[in-house]
Amino acid sequence: VAGYNLSLDQQKRDQIFTGFSLLLIIVSIATSFIAICQWLNIESHFVHMLHLIGNRPYGNFGQPNNMATFLIMGLLGCLFLYEKNKATVWLLFPSALFILFTIALSQSRTSWVVFPFLLIYWIVKLFGKQKRFGFIQGFLWCAGFFVIAGVILPFATSLIEAWSSTDVTQASSLVERASSGYLRFNIWTQMLLAVQQHPWLGYGWNQTSVAQMSAYALFPTTEWTTSAHNILLDLIIWNGI
Repeated sequence: VAGYNLSLDQQKRDQIFTGFSLLLIIVSIATSFIAICQWLNIESHFVHMLHLIGNRPYGNFGQPNNMATFLIMGLLGCLFLYEKNKATVWLLFPSALFILFTIALSQSRTSWVVFPFLLIYWIVKLFGKQKRFGFIQGFLWCAGFFVIAGVILPFATSLIEAWSSTDVTQASSLVERASSGYLRFNIWTQMLLAVQQHPWLGYGWNQTSVAQMSAYALFPTTEWTTSAHNILLDLIIWNGI
């Protein structure tokens, strides 16, 4: 209700979006700094930074995919300020590039889907309209992300290790990340079989592991999980259909 009432006035709506976009950018830059510190393994020198577990930086979010999703929102904040002429390009460009590098650093497959989707959405939105950020710019940023993830990130890791004593966290390659998600298909198959066992009342909140055990005899796997890696499946497993 509050959001609807605030959106009725064009000036107030622009002010809210501008302030919110600026907040997203500031927090995204701070998060990116933390993630890069984790990548460089220097987070222990700073107070209130989470210690990195694994090889995928996650800032203070505790989960790389969540961080990547938030940073994408930060990029959209940069896009909004750019389209509305609310900030100079010399401020937005390095900020967006810094955030984009960190998204690649997270090695999140979510971003692989989101960036092409956003590009297609922007093309549709651009149709018949004049925008500062056109198709060419959108395509370059989208392609730039995959170049950073596939080429620049491994090169930067090797370069930093060669020229300094810093033990940089070794990121997985695009091929490794692309070929490592197939285990989720097995998990989803197990979860669907578990739903068939208890379709109406489910297994209770946060009982995904119990559901997995109930379907293990029907579809054995080597992957133990406490999440279906699919929010819809998790909700059905917990609460039933």
